[in-house]
Amino acid sequence: MTAARRRPFPFATPAAFVALLGTASVGVSMPARPVENAPPMPEPATTASPRDPVTRNGTCEGCHSEIAAEWGTSGHKNAFADRDFRASLAREPLPFCRGCHAPEADPNQDPPADRAALGVGCVTCHSPHNGPGVLAVPHTTPPTGVNGHRANDALVSNADFASEKACARCHEFGFPDSIRRGKPLLMQSTITEGANSGIGGTCNDCHMPKVEGPGGTPHRSHRFSVDETMLKGALDVATTRTGEHVTVTLTSRGVGHAFPTGDLFRRLVLTLKIGEKTRKIPLARAWEDRTSANGSLRVLAADTRLQAAPVTFTEESPRPVEWQVTYERAASRTDSHGRIPVALFGSTVLARGVR
Repeated sequence: MTAARRRPFPFATPAAFVALLGTASVGVSMPARPVENAPPMPEPATTASPRDPVTRNGTCEGCHSEIAAEWGTSGHKNAFADRDFRASLAREPLPFCRGCHAPEADPNQDPPADRAALGVGCVTCHSPHNGPGVLAVPHTTPPTGVNGHRANDALVSNADFASEKACARCHEFGFPDSIRRGKPLLMQSTITEGANSGIGGTCNDCHMPKVEGPGGTPHRSHRFSVDETMLKGALDVATTRTGEHVTVTLTSRGVGHAFPTGDLFRRLVLTLKIGEKTRKIPLARAWEDRTSANGSLRVLAADTRLQAAPVTFTEESPRPVEWQVTYERAASRTDSHGRIPVALFGSTVLARGVR
């Protein structure tokens, strides 16, 4: 087995809606190796793949065409090409960022065009570190048989791959400066949020729903879509008026992590408008950069995102209050005073009304 690439620290994913790939083993018939021989879980790159990942990935696509088509529209496939990520990378061209967004290339330099276009591919997750194992969610033990995999690529049934462990190394990590100091402050904390949410389940339950393929064979979707329908379905808004007081209550609906989760630049914004007067309330993490004798360090100043408990806001007015909740991806993070940058990568209105 090729030695696994060492991971000194996890890497950032500042612009992709990324959730690591699930099983591509539906319909595969081959011997299963014991789980104790399984290769490690997917993780960011620290060096370039020694074997040709583009050709190897093409082999996966040739046999698993339906799943490859799903992956081809995903944030994984677009991980390095993503416009928002490229804008972020232009400001901070760090190996820290390339390691997750171009995991089959050397993170210390811009990836070759073919590896950049590959993004997070089949081989990134199903043969991590170019090891011989093909990971699979163990719904059943595959029967012994013959197919297109090489003898040393026999299927591995690994229960961990059906859990958050398959996603954790690219979806929970600390700021580089905090890691170097030995006191990691999480830049992304989705896995920890999930453990504290009380919702239960796994990442796959929402982000890889079961779909039916040709011939009625079910498999986990590899689109990993986080679309407008999903975002709107994650939010419940209730409004009431008592005299001159209007109350707006926001509740996350069945979300197994904070809402929004992921990179630094995602937030919800509640806008309350009375005539010409407008108040914007960010629901986001706010950060401060503090300097000491030991250098600078980023510190979490506030976290007002939706968690398990509802959040309530009140506006006093005898006049109608217009309200709107928007999901935003900003070009810079919210500061400790809750200020909202003008420049946005994009926004989606989740709900609006008048009370």
